[in-house]
Amino acid sequence: MASAISRRLVLAGMGCIASSLSASNIKSLRGKTLSETIWSGYASAPRWTSFELATDDTIIVRAQAGELDVDAVLDSGSAVSVLSSALASRLAINGTDARVRATSGRTVVKIARNVQLALDGQPRSLPMVIISDLSTVSAAFGRPIDLVLGLDMLADRVLALDFAESRLALAPSGSFTGGNGWAVLQLSLGTARELLVSAGVDGRPAAQMILDLGSGNALMMSSAFVDDDHLLENRKVSTVAIGDMEGMHVAKAAMMDSVVLAGLPVAAVPSAVVENWLSTSAVGNIGLPLIAQFDVVIDITASRLWLRKPERSRHNLLLKDRTGLGVATRPSGLTVVHVASGSPAERDGWKAGEQIVAIDGEPVGPGYTRSRLWRWRYRPAGAAVSLTLVDGSVRRIRLAEYY
Repeated sequence: MASAISRRLVLAGMGCIASSLSASNIKSLRGKTLSETIWSGYASAPRWTSFELATDDTIIVRAQAGELDVDAVLDSGSAVSVLSSALASRLAINGTDARVRATSGRTVVKIARNVQLALDGQPRSLPMVIISDLSTVSAAFGRPIDLVLGLDMLADRVLALDFAESRLALAPSGSFTGGNGWAVLQLSLGTARELLVSAGVDGRPAAQMILDLGSGNALMMSSAFVDDDHLLENRKVSTVAIGDMEGMHVAKAAMMDSVVLAGLPVAAVPSAVVENWLSTSAVGNIGLPLIAQFDVVIDITASRLWLRKPERSRHNLLLKDRTGLGVATRPSGLTVVHVASGSPAERDGWKAGEQIVAIDGEPVGPGYTRSRLWRWRYRPAGAAVSLTLVDGSVRRIRLAEYY
């Protein structure tokens, strides 16, 4: 889990807004089909399109809005797609004001009607989209993110996600039937149009969770659910910063021993426990890092989710912060926004507001999230990292397991 104001949790706020209303280089691999790979279960073979797995927990695709090519985040946690205010202006789209529910309260956005978007060259006219400020998301990536593609872009389609190869495939709903090696789960929609799936945590009975491709936290759970099942007993607990459109909130952070989906377990899952939990249909949220432990096929219209454990050589690792520094990414550096309790950062006296401009002597620039430099917080326990502050001073932090 990134100990930072997660840009994906900003997107989670977008998803909440959308629900209350109803929702690198990218290249096309048009020469390859699913039948030419280890994948099977399709009536006819769709084509692959590569995506960028940014910081190992966010899917960024190349999409089209009107006549413009833009970077877009794929987010099943949002029932409705979201355009940035800047993109709406470029497209001369004028929305009407609407006051809607966000993660921590109510906020004002604009609503636009009959907007043309396309993914993998497949156009769709959406009856409604949200227009909102995506500058926080863009700043976190160090580049413009002008579009969030929600569930409305996946209706009547099958979405296959191959995380080992960073590629996706779109095909008509009903064209995937699963088969040997695939486990299947029922999907449903919650009262706020959340996409729901059943999952078990640490041997407890399976419960309804939101399936959220737009969240960078592997697992979030409501504090009521965690308390009722005594999930934090005898565990090391710390804190993590969660950001949304209304600001920053602090949640508890802990490691869950396992999460089970369709009988398939994932061990050692970094988790956040959220006090202000708004969903009345789900007790938790399964984010992209946990979803990416599998080969995935989603058919929302058919209410089916297929999962398969990939070969070990193709397996992604769940990342865990070992510094305790919650940081916000800026074009020329990182700003500390949270210091986790009991962490190496707290031990060393770090404070919110301090600014980091280089890591092990390498400057933090606009390409930070596209390089491997961002992985410094996930190095093994015992590793030391030198951090240069804006005043030129250098401080070393030794990583440790603090939760």
